[in-house]
Amino acid sequence: MLLDFTKPDILENDDFKRLVKYEVLWNFSRYHSSIQDTPVWKTLKTRAKTDKGTLIERLKQATIVKATTPWQVRKVIEYYSTEEDYLIISAWADYVSTLDFQPLDSNVATIFVTIYTASELDSLFENVFHILEADEEDGAIRYPLLNSVTDAEQKLATLTNSLFNEILRF
Repeated sequence: MLLDFTKPDILENDDFKRLVKYEVLWNFSRYHSSIQDTPVWKTLKTRAKTDKGTLIERLKQATIVKATTPWQVRKVIEYYSTEEDYLIISAWADYVSTLDFQPLDSNVATIFVTIYTASELDSLFENVFHILEADEEDGAIRYPLLNSVTDAEQKLATLTNSLFNEILRF
């Protein structure tokens, strides 16, 4: 089934939610690869054919429960985005953090891979870490970011090994 990104209820569509979840797995499996895809957030933003205000409102309506987006995500988005982009990217982060099942769990890294490509993430981390060096929050942001990437990569490795072991059993 093809997804129609222009429909107002796209964010409630189970196929769209699965797309977000699979993209997290896909992007982490290729995180250190030179081949990168457009994150689902950018695809939605481009293909929704609506203004930012309407998209923010749709994201808020689709966020079923109170968002539990880690504060580190908000802080990094704040440093890395314009004020206008901050509102819409924050609404997206809230939406992604409330999806019911993430194979790699919902953490700072899995939220970011739905927004940025790996090279953008590397640049983002480098820029934000540079800005934060003089800030007392540096360690409180840097280490959770780095740990979340490591954690997601380890979970991916475990899932991959389990899958191969299951295949070998047959």
